[in-house]
Amino acid sequence: MTIRFASLALCSALVFTLPGCSDDAPTENPTVEQAASEAEKLERPDPGQYRQTITVNTLDMPGAPDEIVAQVRSAIEQNATRTYCLTPEQASEGFADQFRRVTENEDCTWNRFGVDDGDVDALLTCGGGADGEVTIAMEGNVSSTGSRIDMRMNQTNAAMNMDIVMTMESERLGDCAA
Repeated sequence: MTIRFASLALCSALVFTLPGCSDDAPTENPTVEQAASEAEKLERPDPGQYRQTITVNTLDMPGAPDEIVAQVRSAIEQNATRTYCLTPEQASEGFADQFRRVTENEDCTWNRFGVDDGDVDALLTCGGGADGEVTIAMEGNVSSTGSRIDMRMNQTNAAMNMDIVMTMESERLGDCAA
């Protein structure tokens, strides 16, 4: 179960593979469509070659054996740096569909979602049944050439609790290789 929630955190981080203070308060308890509409405010990414890096800042699993903590960290860091080509077609789609896909799991809902001048402030909750609950808070900035998102994932269930703080950064490196 712990690995499943670590995977959910990575999937949520991938929402921002493309890339202050706000006068606009985030929408509380938005629908999927309201969140997607808010995501439309984000600048569309430029096509090109990108590098994404995920850094695990802290990983806290009170009472967990060191082997389990190492497995979770390894699962996250296994794909911590990757490069990819964002095609013009993909870039033209923007971010709205990505935010819809994050909540395709019927157990996930947005608690908060806001975009203001490229700044993102969001909170997502998944689960809540016998398998426990995971909350993912995301704050950062997205531009046409990259992003920096700080994420905090907190998982609670009967077996174990886990708190992970990660930073996900992406930057456009140039045109895609021919």
